Amino acid sequence: MGVQIRQRPSRRRCYGVADRSRTPPPLIHSPPAQELSPYGAFLDADACCVQGMANAAFFAHFPLRNSYRQHPPPSIDDMISKGHVRRNSSGGLEVVARPYAFFYVGDYDSAAWLYREIRANFGGGDSSVPLGWAIDPELSLRFPLAFDYMFNNLREQDVVISGDSGAGYVFPTYLAKGGEGVIDKWVRWNRDWFAKFDLDVTGFVINGAERTAPGVEGIYATFSSGGIVEHTTGGGPRVVADMPIIEEASDLPARSFPPVELTHQNDVDGAVEIIANSVQGGGVKFLMFRSILRTRQFHSDVVAKLQARGVDVTFLDPRELMALVKIHVNGAWCAVWSLIFLKLENRRHSRFTNISNTSRKLACCISRTRQGASVIATVAPLQRLTRHTRVEALS
Repeated sequence: MGVQIRQRPSRRRCYGVADRSRTPPPLIHSPPAQELSPYGAFLDADACCVQGMANAAFFAHFPLRNSYRQHPPPSIDDMISKGHVRRNSSGGLEVVARPYAFFYVGDYDSAAWLYREIRANFGGGDSSVPLGWAIDPELSLRFPLAFDYMFNNLREQDVVISGDSGAGYVFPTYLAKGGEGVIDKWVRWNRDWFAKFDLDVTGFVINGAERTAPGVEGIYATFSSGGIVEHTTGGGPRVVADMPIIEEASDLPARSFPPVELTHQNDVDGAVEIIANSVQGGGVKFLMFRSILRTRQFHSDVVAKLQARGVDVTFLDPRELMALVKIHVNGAWCAVWSLIFLKLENRRHSRFTNISNTSRKLACCISRTRQGASVIATVAPLQRLTRHTRVEALS
């Protein structure tokens, strides 16, 4: 990839501010990200207080393993046994109608935040709630200890996903303006990091106040095949190039700095109201709720209070929710083909690996009988992206 920017003079200057004159105010994250992305540069910057980091040059020498692995994702049989999926009258699969959600546990898009917060938030607390720990993988260049600690202590309900925009804080729409050379480097850069940490979901694709440009989603399908969550799309759940896509439902109440215990219950109550309002109306819904620097116990308390109020929402880990999106949008055959080709992809040194990405996309296009015109929307990016969608066998 390109340049990693590691200086943050102030959060306001680095990340910008929202335009409060508009309703709702758009998230104007990072004018520097907008300016740097076309050059393949990304942000990992420090400041004071919770954003401060000491001795990064020392920590960077911690030796990581060549690769880390997570718990295997749930199979279709698992999802059927849990009651999330059932067979319809024609023998195909359908998602049981109810709201589904996952917690994006962030915002670990800065090595400083990882350094300051991850141990307190990741350790301790109830582990019965599925959590998607959103960690940008390239942060292991500066604070690798956190990754070794997390992967050696993953609980059954934990899944690690990528945070903001993948392996680097960029605006993908502006990244694409840098041309094919920048895109190729971005794909190779992310493919290596996602393989190292067994990632396949990007939990937050951020473009400031802009929507994701056409074709950008297809780029993510080359390394984040498990799915992406977009910040601003205006569209419902969909599948592009065999990759499920949803939009963020809402941020949960921000934590005070420094943390104040008296605000915990108020924040829990606020989160419960946000989630309860989002799931009204019933039916199949796929929702992502983003928390920022929150503990395990915070999420457990939120779920417990939702259950006490009788709010109908099922929390899943990000990979399982994205699998349900794919089944719901594409029907059963696309999900079956995806599992087959995913197994081939995961076989290292497999001679099939070079063709798996294209094969999965074509299988999904062929099977997408419920999507009509969106088949064309999938094939067109595929044709445009064939120059940089090769998936090479890992050495």
